[in-house]
Amino acid sequence: MTRREGGAVVLAMAAAFLLFGLNTTETAAMPAYIRASGGGVFLAGAQNSAFVLLAVVLRLYLGPLADRRGPRLAMAVGALGFCIPALALPLCDDPYAVVCLHLTQAVGLAAFHPSASAYLTAVSDPAVLGRRLGTLRFVTTAAAMVGPAALFPLIASAGYPVFFGALALAGLAGLALTLLLPTAPLPGSAAASGRGGAEAEPPAATGGRRREAQGRPVRRLGAAVRDLRRDQVLLLALPFVLGLGYSVVLNYGQALSREAFAGINEGLVFTFFSAGGLAGSLGAGRAFDRLGARRSVAGLLVLMAGGMAAMTQGAWGPTALGVGAAVAGAGYFGACAAFSATAGRLVGERRRASFFSTQQSALDLGIVFGGLGTAAALSAGLSVGAAYLALAATVAVCVPAWGILFEWDSRGEDADGGH
Repeated sequence: MTRREGGAVVLAMAAAFLLFGLNTTETAAMPAYIRASGGGVFLAGAQNSAFVLLAVVLRLYLGPLADRRGPRLAMAVGALGFCIPALALPLCDDPYAVVCLHLTQAVGLAAFHPSASAYLTAVSDPAVLGRRLGTLRFVTTAAAMVGPAALFPLIASAGYPVFFGALALAGLAGLALTLLLPTAPLPGSAAASGRGGAEAEPPAATGGRRREAQGRPVRRLGAAVRDLRRDQVLLLALPFVLGLGYSVVLNYGQALSREAFAGINEGLVFTFFSAGGLAGSLGAGRAFDRLGARRSVAGLLVLMAGGMAAMTQGAWGPTALGVGAAVAGAGYFGACAAFSATAGRLVGERRRASFFSTQQSALDLGIVFGGLGTAAALSAGLSVGAAYLALAATVAVCVPAWGILFEWDSRGEDADGGH
């Protein structure tokens, strides 16, 4: 690794920490701030779903932008999308204006993380790609843990204007770091020297994509879907399933912890889940580089399914729930990192950022639909524990499906000896 490449990686990680800390902290604070500004319960609850869905739509535009103009530019666009609304929020106390500003930040959610993954893929040697993308997932998870704990006390001590002002400063610092990034691919990097590990794209397919790139976003999406290989379909379908499972933990983890952690801290289940995610993100990167995509992903899916099933045994005491949450977190965050690393090696450079964007959208849609579907099932009489077990079983079914249907190996060969 050259010094310039190492510097680029450090800058990208630091920018990701600041900008995702901003996003997570602000998103967590939004419902209470909207209520404090006079907004209703429905507005406070619905705006985060609208935020995610808008980001999914915007990725139809911003993914191809990163492919055409480079991931560094798209990262800067995402940083601006986070930063500019954060500068205006301290001056705003109308609930509908607050929601509009928060929705504007969907540009940041849509552009930054997929482009950061594409950037790190472009500047990294294939032998360490899993570790790089695993570290990126570690950094964003750490930001989600540190941000609210560090900045929420400002709300009580100094008020929302100071709180949002601190977020704006974090956003400006993240934007500055993004602008300092060297353009990818770097001279001497894996991508520049032809060692990027991505498959060659047929001339006819790439020519068709160039023509489609000038068309409407929906038409571009249709062309991309037609060009998907079976392995790439799995890299979109399984993150959707991960999102379904994560939504249950996110929305109903407190319900499971109410009995096990009564009198202690009901929020500990999320701490255990995130702590497991930190370990899983780093471990998944190393497992991907050493074992390849097939075995590493299968093991991480088993962890997530087993952890979710163990979380339903909270009646055994807080240990079962805490350990289950940590194992599920390791599986979820680790699998996200492994899927990103697999896509980084499998998908051609000309459409890598678009694929990362689509993969992130699949995960986000799983979170949205998982929350809606689970809420409907609970309203119909299903217990929270049964919902966990159902989604744990769904994740578990993906393990043999992945082993049977996935063909490509991350070390550059098909599992059956082809390619």
